[in-house]
Amino acid sequence: MPWATPLASQLPPIAAATTPATANRSSLPPLSAAAGKQCHPLPPQKLASLIENSKSISQLLRIHASLIRHGLDDHPILTFKLQCSYSSLNRLDYSVAVFNSTGNPDVFSYAAIIHAHSVKNLHQQALDLYVQMLTNYVDPNTFTFSAILKSCPLQLGKTIHSQALKFGIDSDTYVRTALVDVYARGGDLESARATSRLLFDGMEERDVVCWSVMINGYTQHGRPNEALALFRQMLGLKVKPSEATIVAVLSACGQLGALESGRWVHSYIVNNGIRFNVHVGTALVDMYSKCGSLEDASLVFDAIQDKDVVAWNSMIVGYAIHGFTEDALQLFTTMCGRGVHPTDITFIGILSACAHAGLVSEGWRFFHLMKGKYGIEPKIEHYGGQLGWSSESEDYDERQWSAEGARL
Repeated sequence: MPWATPLASQLPPIAAATTPATANRSSLPPLSAAAGKQCHPLPPQKLASLIENSKSISQLLRIHASLIRHGLDDHPILTFKLQCSYSSLNRLDYSVAVFNSTGNPDVFSYAAIIHAHSVKNLHQQALDLYVQMLTNYVDPNTFTFSAILKSCPLQLGKTIHSQALKFGIDSDTYVRTALVDVYARGGDLESARATSRLLFDGMEERDVVCWSVMINGYTQHGRPNEALALFRQMLGLKVKPSEATIVAVLSACGQLGALESGRWVHSYIVNNGIRFNVHVGTALVDMYSKCGSLEDASLVFDAIQDKDVVAWNSMIVGYAIHGFTEDALQLFTTMCGRGVHPTDITFIGILSACAHAGLVSEGWRFFHLMKGKYGIEPKIEHYGGQLGWSSESEDYDERQWSAEGARL
């Protein structure tokens, strides 16, 4: 396999002590305590089913302890199931410990552990594992490529793209979708954007994920017209959009200030069974706010169940940019009263609202509250409004502090 060493040399080195990549069996809790009563071992097929259907870490640990007790902890299928289940239950450290205890992980174990790191945005660790796989002469498969490409910046993605070509699997739907994503994320470069579209157009079959990736790439790089054109093409081919598609399209409508298009998408959500959750709701709030329809934004916001801080921020910023200072401040009070912790984005909206209304003392109060109570370090965006306040204030120290902060 002459390609393995040259490719590995182009990838980042495996860290000597990464976390959780160096976890081993000692990283797991004492499994003897989880073992429970002695019992006869179940058939591997039954154990595999129990592992897959485990709903809690404690339940999975008991099964794991039973495997060790009965000498089944090196069973390849069962250890693979354990590795995947620990990841799905948000214990990546346990998953890595199981992976590292495997003598010779196969391509499926590598693909699963790389994917587990990728979905948590642990890109460096995912790349380290990919290099380790190549170094151990394990041939990557389509699942490996689709997982590792999620972690790739553009230049590294090009290198891995060349390897997918060598293996003749670049035309696989999942690999091709991941490649479209890599080039779309690098879409601020004309060549990357062109390559992304070329790959997309060359696919014989495009699923909703691929359409969403391409539409989102246009949206993220300020090409809303292309995003909406592709969305219309997608609907014309009878491909039903997903939540991710809808969120990207609503962002495009907001960028254009295209209120009627945004309302059409809203009606499509209602009439076509698209699940209205906090992500879709927040995208609607953001779209209506950017299009100047605060009444619609407020109605959608009120309809969102289990609002997260992103939803609150969208409505607060919407009020702020349109000069509804009192509404923004009242919503902030309500949010905090419900136990939602504000973020730096929250205070950008609040400080902007105060600046627009000339509320100097209120602005300073929120600025100090941001750092003193919530431990949020001011960013350049937070200082913008304060230069205006300071010019109206006789407090030289505050004015000097604001000017110094603005130079950060």
